[in-house]
Amino acid sequence: MCEFKVTTRTRDGERTIAEDIIRAYYEDGKLVLVDILGNKKYVENALISSIDVSRERLEILQQPELERELWKKRANKI
Repeated sequence: MCEFKVTTRTRDGERTIAEDIIRAYYEDGKLVLVDILGNKKYVENALISSIDVSRERLEILQQPELERELWKKRANKI
């Protein structure tokens, strides 16, 4: 089985979010990462940017500032 290491890029380099991930999906606007034991990690304001099966890596983008602005615009339309 292929388990992924999930990373994100920061100003200081690369940061590991989770390891041994076998499933990723979105639920209520959050990225859900499930490891080999079934434990879930919820990541807000995240988009999957690349998946590399040969290197067993899944890279995400996190942009909280952008997400806050989107929610403000949605709230103003209601």
